[in-house]
Amino acid sequence: MVWTADLALSFSMAALLVGAAIAAPPDHIAITGGAPPPPAARGFATVEACWKDWLAREGYQEGKNDKDGRIVLVQHGQEIVGEPVGSPNWLTARNAMMSYAEMTARKALAETMSVTLKSSRTAAVQLLGGDDPPPALRPARESLSLSDKALTLADKALDAEIRKYDRNWTGSGATDKERQDKVATLQVQLNSAIESGTQLYASGAFTAIQCEGPSAGDPGRYAVLAGLVWTPSLQQIAEAIWNPAATAPSGEPGPSLHQRFAQIAADNPDWLAYTTGARVYTDERGQRVVVGFGAVPRSSLMAADKDRARLLALAAIQRFVGEKLVAGSSLKERYERRDFTDGSATSFDNSAFAQKITLVAKDLELVGAAEVRSWRGEHPWSKAGMQTVAIAWSPAWAADSRGTAEILKSAEERMKRGGGVPDVPSAAPGGTAVPAPGGSGAAVPARPGASSSGRDF
Repeated sequence: MVWTADLALSFSMAALLVGAAIAAPPDHIAITGGAPPPPAARGFATVEACWKDWLAREGYQEGKNDKDGRIVLVQHGQEIVGEPVGSPNWLTARNAMMSYAEMTARKALAETMSVTLKSSRTAAVQLLGGDDPPPALRPARESLSLSDKALTLADKALDAEIRKYDRNWTGSGATDKERQDKVATLQVQLNSAIESGTQLYASGAFTAIQCEGPSAGDPGRYAVLAGLVWTPSLQQIAEAIWNPAATAPSGEPGPSLHQRFAQIAADNPDWLAYTTGARVYTDERGQRVVVGFGAVPRSSLMAADKDRARLLALAAIQRFVGEKLVAGSSLKERYERRDFTDGSATSFDNSAFAQKITLVAKDLELVGAAEVRSWRGEHPWSKAGMQTVAIAWSPAWAADSRGTAEILKSAEERMKRGGGVPDVPSAAPGGTAVPAPGGSGAAVPARPGASSSGRDF
């Protein structure tokens, strides 16, 4: 199978975001036995508390960590789901905001390595006499006759110009003297511009913890949080997925993935509703296992829903293998203040922030991936119908798949020589050939989805 993905997001702040398992995994899939204790069974007050609990259990701090001579990078991203409960687009918005939270975490991870900064600042102060209106008033004044200049500006013209400096000015019932007194005597303008840029090929970074629920910073609103982890060992695991010659570092064996899923469900029966992206575990032989989770809104077609969720789960594994990140941000701050002859003052904030994050994953031939979970139900918080699928990859499965593929390929070649294999069109939609592989929830507690321990990587 060949999978391709291209994920990009840009926005401007100035313009301004339990079903039953139907397939049990094989027994040889397992999770690290030395994992930290599970999170609180009843959830957390906020997603921030969920994140802090995971950091404390793992013994990490956000940023760079030195554990027994190995580096561990930890970052998180967080966002609010603005779509109202009951909206048919709620789950789509939740998935988009979770994706954005993960992207900002990857951006923070890249900035931990290197970031390019540019900045500038200016300040301007202008004292204006009461008889000499500021520049914006001059065109209106100079358009009047000499006799008019001896008086005041026409009511409507002056009111319009004054509103450029004082947005609360209406001019209603104002006398000529009051209009004349409403002239700026002091203008202060402060400008600041900051730009940053970073890029990084992130191979092996994954969401070790995902929290959803209320936020301490935005009470009553639903928040999503993604906590990312990267280590050199994770990069080696990612390379082993696309490179058969590479060997992923082994770890301490533990219970099976089936048992681990049962443990997670005991703490949180709705855990699959809170889980997207990739997780990394260790099987009972010490081999690494990468699990991708995908969730989509539920429709009347179960098979189509599973296919859509399966694509997202496969893409999660692909993005774990590696994504090229290019990110840029610009902040332009502009503050102005004007004082008037009548003793009043007004100020303006014309600041703007823009950000663009682009992540691109290379085409990947994924060998040895199999479905290990399928869940169809409702999201506990929004009651939105959803379908979740989990896909797992392991080195053992990859080796088995390659061996089986060789047997089937030999059989196909023999049948081709005998004319027993028909010609079929491309499996891609539209007949396009698939390219060859190139290498208000305040009362609801915050809940974590499936989490992974970073201690073993």
